[in-house]
Amino acid sequence: MVMTRSQTFDAPHMAGAEGDDNAETFSDSNPTPEDAGNLQILLLKRNRIHDEISRFKLWFETNNLSTSASRLRVRLRDFVRIKAQFDKIHSQIEALDDPTPDLEQATTRLYFENAYYDLCADVEDAIEQKRVNTSSPAPQGNAPTSTPSPSVQLLPNVIKPFRGIYTEWLPFYNTFKTQKVSTFTAAVNRNSTQSTCYFFVKNLI
Repeated sequence: MVMTRSQTFDAPHMAGAEGDDNAETFSDSNPTPEDAGNLQILLLKRNRIHDEISRFKLWFETNNLSTSASRLRVRLRDFVRIKAQFDKIHSQIEALDDPTPDLEQATTRLYFENAYYDLCADVEDAIEQKRVNTSSPAPQGNAPTSTPSPSVQLLPNVIKPFRGIYTEWLPFYNTFKTQKVSTFTAAVNRNSTQSTCYFFVKNLI
């Protein structure tokens, strides 16, 4: 059955229903000015979260070596909160920003997650390495082993026998006195008193 133009106006309930459907379709495909304003705010918030990743990464690369494991752990605990914030804001953006292709939104999320998880893993690795270095004993240096120097052995001072020549007496006496007295004094000092040494040397000379 084909309805004429006049028949359409004669059926106000049908015209109203058609108008309501058009109005609803228009509302879904065209965001209101209020929605557009909210979208801009959400986009700014999402950009700030991306900036948080860049800022924390720069700090970590600059201060990692001079920062203790406990301080890194505290900063990481505060940093990981941005993941939940990003998920909430990004979902709101997807709901309001219909003209943007789903692939573009998925790419934005993937970019964030890669940067976020890579940075968290780097910080976790640094914390673990510092913990291992702290618990392990410091490596001992390979110090050269000192070799005891060999004792110097002096050649024996052979005393030539005195042949009764007057001019040879004084050299003979000095040599004998120097060698025997010094040798016997050292030996006697280890096992005897000074008085015994004195009488021993005196009798020897």
